[in-house]
Amino acid sequence: MKITNIDVISSSLTDLINLSFRDPTSQNSYIAKAIVGLDADEISSKFYGVGNVTNNKYYSMSMAKRTLVISILLNPKYELGETPSTLRDALYKGISSSRTGALTLKFKDGTNTVAVIQGFLAKVEATHFSNTPEIQLTVECIDPMFTSPDFVDVNVGSIQDILAPNIIDNVSTAPHGFLFSALINQPIGSFSISDASTPEWSFKIVYPFLTDDQLYFSSVNNKRYVYILRENSTIHLVDKILTNSIWPVLFPGENKFVITTTANYNLEYITWEYISHKHTYWGI
Repeated sequence: MKITNIDVISSSLTDLINLSFRDPTSQNSYIAKAIVGLDADEISSKFYGVGNVTNNKYYSMSMAKRTLVISILLNPKYELGETPSTLRDALYKGISSSRTGALTLKFKDGTNTVAVIQGFLAKVEATHFSNTPEIQLTVECIDPMFTSPDFVDVNVGSIQDILAPNIIDNVSTAPHGFLFSALINQPIGSFSISDASTPEWSFKIVYPFLTDDQLYFSSVNNKRYVYILRENSTIHLVDKILTNSIWPVLFPGENKFVITTTANYNLEYITWEYISHKHTYWGI
């Protein structure tokens, strides 16, 4: 992954600084001297479910959190009136203006944003009375994964079998959740997703769906939900998920799913409206 610069943005959508490290002679006022925490420092196995046939236990690879420590060289343009002090003050003011300390870091190749991560400012440290004035930011990221800036849509029109969607992600380096919406075309009593490679694994919703119900699903980390829209009413279905269900995720490469319900297999009882996800990376 090629990275040439980083935008640091506050939660008030204020562009605080752009960190350049492509050119050591850069005229940028803020230069990234070193960054700690871009790699997957400690990957752990997290239990997330039991299979419904052989009772196999399933684990996902995850990180508890990520701490980024960014050492920034202050490179004031004295001819424009900048000094190390004014550059520090500008950064302090920008951070404080957000009122929450929340930051978004955009890792860019030129002007193209490659990956994004969000966190909260934990510490600011500065060197004073030095020939090489620096400032150091420590950012704690509760969600430790780097992701693409926008959701990527799967071409649902290319799904040959609506009951066996095949999703290929050759960009991500880490497993991650996804979103989908499906239109229910006839009454069904349940909706189940299973992994074709491990069919005992399943995610099952037991509920009397009606024609024209719009099903919405998310297994994105910290944003999981299942609900339907029925005649402009929202009905949440988390309490209708069968015990031992496992929230499905996408893995790097090919992902084959199987959809089963109480409906007749020959009838197209659902229509995929969209399937989307964000490319997800262990590190930069």
